[in-house]
Amino acid sequence: MYNKLVAYKKNNGHTLVPYESPEHPGLGFWVVAQRASLDSMVEARKTALDAIGFVWDPFKKAWWDKMFQRFSDMQAKNVCDSNDKVDWKDEELNRWIRTQRQKYRKGTLSKERISML
Repeated sequence: MYNKLVAYKKNNGHTLVPYESPEHPGLGFWVVAQRASLDSMVEARKTALDAIGFVWDPFKKAWWDKMFQRFSDMQAKNVCDSNDKVDWKDEELNRWIRTQRQKYRKGTLSKERISML
């Protein structure tokens, strides 16, 4: 199934396989099972999944994507530069931006997200 997930990622650009996908029978279920078994998973499997950009928590990814879109919208309106001090009324977005900067400084922000920002 791992190889099927690799092929899915190559074709779709992500590993967020729908739970029930007629084109990929069983793959969505397998992906959910991998997330559920994270705590007991063999390190080699986790490393292999991480290497292809496996999304362990799709809800966190969806939230990050939503916040990134809000940030991008603000940049498009020329409200800020990614290096500017943020001074908007949107406190949720302010917190998100501060968190991204902190993660970048600590080296815990993924390469994919760094390139997006």
